[in-house]
Amino acid sequence: MATPAVGLMLLTIFICVFSFANLEATLSLMINADDVGYAFDFRQICLTYAFIGLVLTIVQGGIVRQVATRLPESVMASGGAVVEVIGFFVLARAAVHPSLGLLLVGLAIVVTGFAFVTPSLNSMLSRWSDPTKQGGILGIGQSVSALARIMGPMVGVPLFENRALAESVGAKAAQMPLFLAASLTGVSLVLILAAARRGHDFEPDAG
Repeated sequence: MATPAVGLMLLTIFICVFSFANLEATLSLMINADDVGYAFDFRQICLTYAFIGLVLTIVQGGIVRQVATRLPESVMASGGAVVEVIGFFVLARAAVHPSLGLLLVGLAIVVTGFAFVTPSLNSMLSRWSDPTKQGGILGIGQSVSALARIMGPMVGVPLFENRALAESVGAKAAQMPLFLAASLTGVSLVLILAAARRGHDFEPDAG
């Protein structure tokens, strides 16, 4: 935390993973709810998550590796965050206007953005850290990520079930976790840009 950019990066990792975990936890509720309009059975839910895994594998294993040699990590991370925000809003629309095509497009967009964000953030965290402390800092990064995956569902599921809150803002309950995820990812975009301006590759003290 003595390096401000590293602290910002850890916070950004938490927010990004929290937002995606929020989606992961509430997606099965959304596509299994009769009042939303999907009512997927167990097999269809499994296939939906398989689709997410397939997109993540293709994008992170193929596209990201190619782009990483051409663009700075900060550009990849900020671009990925923008893509994620768009995807969350597409999914929010799919929660109001049930459409399998719209749902899959929204998921593909969100997953593509997430596939660009996470490796880029971890790469920046590694490069900005003192090599003598790198293992510990990356371990903290993984712990922050794990905490976000725990807290995402803890917030997302109650929000999904809070119909009174949704009605008070003129939305459907299924949209609330998605709006939260979009808003937090927007915050993460600001943090990425701020961290990129302050961060730089670690330089040992000449003294």
